[in-house]
Amino acid sequence: MIMIQASTDSAASPLVTEALALQFAAKVACRLQLQRITFLTDNLSLAKVVASRDINSPIITWRCRQPISEFFQDTSQFSFTVYHISRNTNGIAHNCAHKVLNSRVEPVFNCTHSAHTNGSCPVLLSFLNFQIQGYVIHVVHCL
Repeated sequence: MIMIQASTDSAASPLVTEALALQFAAKVACRLQLQRITFLTDNLSLAKVVASRDINSPIITWRCRQPISEFFQDTSQFSFTVYHISRNTNGIAHNCAHKVLNSRVEPVFNCTHSAHTNGSCPVLLSFLNFQIQGYVIHVVHCL
């Protein structure tokens, strides 16, 4: 399991923020060459659009079309599922988002995975020179 805290200053609304988060997660999945991914979002409209793979859905705003389009491009090579989770039960993501706002300037990379005890975590090594324009990685935890 990997937990990443990142931020962007491109978010114009909560829906755009959720779309950008999915776009970022897809880029991370590509970087790590993952094959089966589960994406979670607390926005039901976004979950429906992503699950349907319909970029022209009338329930999605035009501001979200570019990050969703990139999400579809990035996920075209692997199998994924997307689930809607209740905002009431999404306390971890909410708390993480607030922590990012007050986080350090330098990113924190940490691995506590029991199979990575020899000091060479493949997840952390993948992130050494990983940058995505418009996003800032604050924390990467490999668990």
